[in-house]
Amino acid sequence: MRVVSGTRVADAPSGFRAISRDAAMRPYVDNNYTYTLETIIQAGRMGMPVVSVPVRTNPATRPSRLFRGMWSYVFRSLWTIIRVFILYKPLRFFAIIGTLVAVPGVLLGLRFLISFLTDQGEGKIQSLILVAILILASVVIFAAGVLSDLVAANRVMLAEVRTRLLCERLDGVRRGDAAPPQ
Repeated sequence: MRVVSGTRVADAPSGFRAISRDAAMRPYVDNNYTYTLETIIQAGRMGMPVVSVPVRTNPATRPSRLFRGMWSYVFRSLWTIIRVFILYKPLRFFAIIGTLVAVPGVLLGLRFLISFLTDQGEGKIQSLILVAILILASVVIFAAGVLSDLVAANRVMLAEVRTRLLCERLDGVRRGDAAPPQ
């Protein structure tokens, strides 16, 4: 969580939250499971200050109604973190995946090339086909990363426009000029 958010929150999913009005208007939560992880990641990515303050907790009196068990919670939280990471750093994510696909393709290509140059390349055409598939797949994955990065840039601009509109609407409500936000 600390790596993805760039913050130093010790226990991200639990605890109380204190947030200013301006800071509350900036993130957009798109997760049905939990807002806590997503808002901390967004706050860290937006450069908002995030402070973790340890507090005492009461002992558990009953099982949680939010998740079936610890592993269920861990997997759902991990999926949320990965999803938000892909949302905020799509080029990095797709570059990692593309590299993981390209490396075996390059290694197989080198193996085929060495076999071909030493006159032992006959009958290894399957390796050459697999090399082509892996390299083409990695190129497509990198291209998806570039397109996703452009979409992410647009999403950031739309979030800024949304924040400005919310601020204008709330300022108008304070002056009595506009209808309250819905």
